[in-house]
Parts: sequence; structure tokens; C-alpha cells
Amino acid sequence: MELIRRKSLKINAVLNVIRQACAVLFPLIVYPYITRTIGVDFFGRYSFADSVVSFFTVLAMLGVSTYAIREASGMRDDKIAIDRFASEMLIINGLAFLVSIIFLFCITILVPRIKDDWIIICILAIGIFANVIGRDWINVVYEDYFYITLRYIIIHIISLGLMLVLVKNPTDYYIFAVLMVLTNSGGYLINVLYIRKYTRIVKVPLKGIRKHLKPIFILFSISIASKIYINSDITILGFMVSDEALGIYSISSKVYLLVKALVNAAMQVAIPRISKNVQENKFDEVKAILKRIKNGLFVVIIPLAVGVVLKADAIIRILCGEEYGSSGQSLQVLAGALVFAVFACYYAHLVLVPSKKERSFANATFLSVIANVGLNLVLIPHLGILGAAISTVVSEIVVLLICLINSDELYVKIDKTIMVLAAVCGGITYVVCGYFERMRLPAIYDIMFSFFASVVLCGIVLYCYEKVISKQKTLDK
Repeated sequence: MELIRRKSLKINAVLNVIRQACAVLFPLIVYPYITRTIGVDFFGRYSFADSVVSFFTVLAMLGVSTYAIREASGMRDDKIAIDRFASEMLIINGLAFLVSIIFLFCITILVPRIKDDWIIICILAIGIFANVIGRDWINVVYEDYFYITLRYIIIHIISLGLMLVLVKNPTDYYIFAVLMVLTNSGGYLINVLYIRKYTRIVKVPLKGIRKHLKPIFILFSISIASKIYINSDITILGFMVSDEALGIYSISSKVYLLVKALVNAAMQVAIPRISKNVQENKFDEVKAILKRIKNGLFVVIIPLAVGVVLKADAIIRILCGEEYGSSGQSLQVLAGALVFAVFACYYAHLVLVPSKKERSFANATFLSVIANVGLNLVLIPHLGILGAAISTVVSEIVVLLICLINSDELYVKIDKTIMVLAAVCGGITYVVCGYFERMRLPAIYDIMFSFFASVVLCGIVLYCYEKVISKQKTLDK
């Protein structure tokens, strides 16, 4: 049984990474086409509207997903309990959705800068409703990552095809927005029917939702604060700089977020398993899982960050052409934030939330928001998009330090050999990237050869390490 469970966790991690890889590949294909088709100004307007709507999406979701995954993981074998719990969560989300839409309507009417883009705001708001009724957290609780991944791939393929056919010039700007809603939220509409295999809506008394409100509001405060510090740079830039500069920074920011999401995907599948083990007081098993994940993250993130720093200019040229070439410097700064961001996510979501220390997570997030918004207001007027990138780095460091301090009970050390491996892999990546840089290849070939050569060489090093460890364990027996 233990062997099956471990294999399942690895398979889930692979599936979730595949899903996030699609999230990376989709922009790689779409952004070069879209930025050349609708132009820098329109892309900047879309990014600004999307950052505004994203705040109200968080308000509608109310932190329910994180709370529901943690709590429902321990009751997923009890059909009656899960039906009741899921229905209570839907009621809470429904009420939050109504509040969210009312506030969004008022903001759109009252703020001139937002009112200018009211049509695209209305289009993107459809995604809020889809997020609420989709309840994708149910699939996560049951670790149904195969369905999630398959659905994600199919929706993205359909969206890509429609985008290439329907978006031909700047006048198709609103069609692009509709297709982005389909891409990001279309799967949630399908999910309404699919999740009936796990749970059905049942009548529940309204008083039953009261016990959930306190932890949900704490997690909601974390969600809204996280959204602020993730999007505040885009939003503040929208008020302070031109649409062109906003579009340039948006590309760097999206690349950074996509790479971070790809790495985080591998560890987030462990949240239901860790939450269940914590509830059952199986702390030795929890620490074993955390140690494997932490070691793996360290080996992956160091060479990845090195690669992004060295190939930032080439990445931007591939995605957006020479028009966006000035994004490279901001992406290099954001790449430095990757190490801090990934481990902040590790401590926050794999240690603090399963341990019901969401207050500590909230404190870390609030302080990071203060640091991020404050630095954005100070640095952007002087440094422009580079100031926004620096603000993000500082915010990630703040979250990491505070979460680390509060994770003492489940803290696990990184093995010294893992640190050496990470350094070796980082060095290999540096040498490989430098070698292909000197060859002056076209950007696409530079990235491809650098990536595959680094992966192969680092893979050989890791394979040899695993063989040595396995042999040592055999001798010890």
C-alpha cells in the first residue's frame, strides 16, 4: 500500500507539471502572435484589465479552495460528509460572488482609468462566475490530476486554434479577450458536470456555514493580499507609465509567474496527502514527504534560475520580438526572485496551511504587501519597470523569511550533498548557456540547445548520484 501511495504521488506530480508545462507552452505560442497582431498598446490594456478583474476573482473565491482542500482531504471517504461540506462551500462562494460583482460594477463606473476599458472588464468578469461554479478543488481533494490535466490540454488546444483563426488584427482585441476567458475558465464549466461523480449538491442549514467563516476569512485575507502583491506592479505601472511600457513589463512578469508555477506544480500535489497525514498525526511521514520535496526543489530551482538570468534577452526575443527587447533586464531581476518565491510557497502551502498556521502565513503575506506596494510607489517613478521587478524580489524574501521562522515544528534540513548537486547543476547550466551564447545562434536555437544540453548533463549527474546512493544503501544492509 505504501508503495502504491508513493507512486501515486509521483504520478500526480508529473501530471501537474505537464499541465503547468502547457501553461508555459501556450503563451510561448500565443504571445508572439498576439503581440504582433493586436500591438503593444492593446496588450497593455488587456493586462491592466486582467489585473483589475483578478482582484475580484479572489474576492469571489474567498480563500475557499485552500481551506476546502485542507479540510475535505480528511473526509473524502465519507460521502455524506463530503456532500454536506461541498454544498456549504458553494453557498459561501455564491454569496461572495454577488458581493464581488457589485463591487466590480461600482469600481468600473467610478474610476475613469478602469471605465475606459469597461467592455473588456465585463468580458473578463465571466471568468469569475466560472471559477465559482467550477469547484476544481474537489478534483484536487480526490487527487484526480489525470482529468484536470487532460481537460486543461484540450481546452488550450481549442483556444489556440480559435485564436489563430479569429484574431487577425487590432480590431479583434475583444475576441482575444473572450478567447482568454475560454482558455482560463472554460474548463470550470465542464467541471460542473464532472464533479457529480464525487459529490452532489444537498440542502444544508445556513447556520452550518458559520464554523467555516473564521478560517476562510483568514485564508481569504492571504489570497487578496497575495493578489495585491502579485499584481500591484502591473496595476501601479498602469497608472504611472505608458501602455507600451506596461506591455513590456507584462511579458517579463508573465514569464516569471509561468516558470514559478511550473516548479510549484510539482509540490502542490502533495498538499492533500500532507493535510491528511497531519490530521492523523503521522508527522514522521509528513517530514519524509517534505524532505523529498525540499531536496528536489533545491536541485531544480538553482540551475533553472541561472538559466533564466542568462537567457532572459533571448526568451523575450522569442516571445515578443525586438519590440519587447527592453524587457530582458526586468526578467533577469525577476529570475533572482524565483529561488525565494518557490521556497516561500513550500513553507506556506506545505507546512503552515496543513498545520493550521494560516495566521502566520497571513502575517507574512501582509508584510510582503506593504513592502511591495511601498517599494513600487517609491521605485517605479525613478526606475520604471526595473523598480517593479526589484519590489517583487524584496516581497518574496519577506514571505520566505517569515514563513521559515514559523515552520520550526516541521522544519527539515536540505542534505549537504543536495546543496553540492545543486551547485554543480547550476555550474553546468552556466557553462552550457555561455557556450551557446558565444555561438551566436538565433534565439530559438540558443534556448533549445541550452535547455536540452543542460537537462541531459544535469540528468547524468543526478543519475550517477542516485546510483551511488542506492549502492551505499545496499552495502549498509
